[in-house]
Amino acid sequence: MKQLIAMLTLLMILLPFSAHAQEITGYTTLTPDSVEIYYETQGEGMPIMIIAGGPGGNPNFYRYTHSDWLEYGRLVYVHNRGRGRSENLDHLKDAYSVEKDVLDIEAVRQSLGAERIIVYGHSYGGTPALMYALKYPRHCHAVITSCTHSGRDSFQKYNIDGMKYFLQRQFPEQWAVFDSLHSAGLATSDSLFEKVWPDISEMYYYDPDNASIMDSIWKLSSDSLSVGFNYMVYLAIVGPDPEWSVEGTLRDVELVPQLNKVECPALIVSGRYDRVCPPIVQKEIADALPNGKLVMFEKSGHRPFIEQKNRFFEISGEFLDSVINKTGGE
Repeated sequence: MKQLIAMLTLLMILLPFSAHAQEITGYTTLTPDSVEIYYETQGEGMPIMIIAGGPGGNPNFYRYTHSDWLEYGRLVYVHNRGRGRSENLDHLKDAYSVEKDVLDIEAVRQSLGAERIIVYGHSYGGTPALMYALKYPRHCHAVITSCTHSGRDSFQKYNIDGMKYFLQRQFPEQWAVFDSLHSAGLATSDSLFEKVWPDISEMYYYDPDNASIMDSIWKLSSDSLSVGFNYMVYLAIVGPDPEWSVEGTLRDVELVPQLNKVECPALIVSGRYDRVCPPIVQKEIADALPNGKLVMFEKSGHRPFIEQKNRFFEISGEFLDSVINKTGGE
């Protein structure tokens, strides 16, 4: 029965994509530091930039999960450096960072010729979205984040340390192996740790069975020309021992103390049962923003657009309609 419900939910997610099916066109542009960035656009109106999570993921699956937003503007799927079809820089030291992801967003804005944009980031993607609002206030019309982190401290405390505590408490057998491997000097990026990880869907979903919906969408959105997930980006930003401590380029990022400078409207989405980007982080972000609004999804984990799809697009649609129609769009 649960599998049937999951299949029906997947169909409900994909139906709007068929109804809103519009041509997707790909482009490339160069950043100020000469990195080639690929991006795709769909629809018309004010650009709504979509920034993927990870860090290391590409935005292909958002075509299937966020097509309802075509009613409000032009969806722009940004393939940040090293991700999707953009230039791969794995051979360079410090090639990837939140700041450089912000450069990618700005390069795409300029390529579009848009004076103002709306930036949406899910999970890690919300961090560069918020930083973009800080660095380019004149060009950021509004920002939406969904279940994100505000920098090094929240990523360490709630994502990494939270995951370790979950393993210790719920999977003591696996944790004993995990801990012994790390104590022996192996970094958690070592492939041996993959054999230790149990099913951690509980950390991401209100109903763990909903993980199958997301798995189906990922398979549907796979692209032989794109990097599906670039683990080197993850290691560069989080660090070489990513399930233990933040030692990558994210280590110097703390946004909350600066968010009082963001003047544009901001919608902060949180899933009540998100254990990796929990409500306490979303509340801190919303409270720090002068025009931030926190919306809690009571029966969702890390992906409210999957678990409470109708409410997610009702709330976000109202927000987009209000901020776009306030100025008449582009």
